Amino acid sequence: MKNFLRRQDGKKVRKLWTAAEQGSIDDVIRLARLPGNIDMTDANDGNRTALHKASKYGHESIVQALLHLGVKDMNLQDQNGSTALHLACRWGHARTVQVLVQAPGVDPNLQ
Repeated sequence: MKNFLRRQDGKKVRKLWTAAEQGSIDDVIRLARLPGNIDMTDANDGNRTALHKASKYGHESIVQALLHLGVKDMNLQDQNGSTALHLACRWGHARTVQVLVQAPGVDPNLQ
């Protein structure tokens, strides 16, 4: 079942996705700490989360921050069946892959 945006958090979540995609660690941390916590597993209509976006673009420091800030489902699959780990592998981000593989709960065997 896909995890869609909740209206009240929509703007904050979209800003989080943008910050994760663009590699802005300060913005990711600031947004995550705002009152009215953002659910780190909120996904867009492609079922991609901030973790998917940071992983796809190889932002390993943001991946680490998101994991530390409480991403609950590191194995969430997007509409194409890709996890954050799959995206990091596909785009050749070895350091991001290493961060994800070492994170408790990440399933490197998920297909």
